[in-house]
Amino acid sequence: MSYRDDPGLIEPRSDEGLTLERLEPYLRERLPVTDGEFVLRQFRGGHTNLT
Repeated sequence: MSYRDDPGLIEPRSDEGLTLERLEPYLRERLPVTDGEFVLRQFRGGHTNLT
């Protein structure tokens, strides 16, 4: 199963306040393998405080 088809993952909720324009360069600079499309998914039904 691909992460795209995983029913436990959803598109990030708009009210969560993630700024992809800042997150992508940050992660690409720090992760060893960063080729390809940048895709962000969020766990469905989580109750985590992002702060």
